[in-house]
Amino acid sequence: MKQDRVIKINYDENSIDTIYEFNVPLNRQPEFFTMNEKQDIMVIASNDDGIYKDIKKQIEIDLDEKFNIGIIKEIIHDEEDHVFYILANKFDEKLGFFIIRMDESNPESDF
Repeated sequence: MKQDRVIKINYDENSIDTIYEFNVPLNRQPEFFTMNEKQDIMVIASNDDGIYKDIKKQIEIDLDEKFNIGIIKEIIHDEEDHVFYILANKFDEKLGFFIIRMDESNPESDF
């Protein structure tokens, strides 16, 4: 992972390939990278910036803008419920503990 792309490194062939380049790069080096079981949907984030990417549907969503969150602390994927959980300490300029539950295939839906 880099600020502007997802890469694949092949040590046997000594090659680096770009899997996906973000429409808008992250503000800093990502700390979190979580994929669904099929590995076609991913969430990449740094402390203050996050991106949802569906490779098949070619959908990219800026998570910190969509949910108005910051100070991201953890991202996990629940394979049984097909959702991502995002733990953040900032929501709408308020500090606290906030959990976002996001459907992996329909991130625009509200829970």
